[in-house]
Amino acid sequence: MDVKIFAHNGRMLIKSPFSFADCDPLLLYVEKRPDGIVRLTDGGRIRTYLRDENTSSSKGDLEKRIQHILKHMGVGVQEKDGQIFMDVSQDQIRSAVFQLSETIARLMDALER
Repeated sequence: MDVKIFAHNGRMLIKSPFSFADCDPLLLYVEKRPDGIVRLTDGGRIRTYLRDENTSSSKGDLEKRIQHILKHMGVGVQEKDGQIFMDVSQDQIRSAVFQLSETIARLMDALER
């Protein structure tokens, strides 16, 4: 699986090997924190996508499924902007990209139910 890293608007982006149903690529933002930890985030895109595409499930049920998936996968959520994220050391970035990508795939599956 091919992962590409590039700079965009002053931030580092990772283009994961996964994409959405509409073929848009799954992009993850990389933020290096002062303590040396790296935060991988979706930039709030998944929450926006889930909110905009939610037509069949009640919001309460979908939100419960989202919270269950995030907790099970060990992924956090920034309450102020809905970004999902993982904080990892630099040597864990590769596995975190796949873990966060899998989490996003599960969230997308939850939308389709």
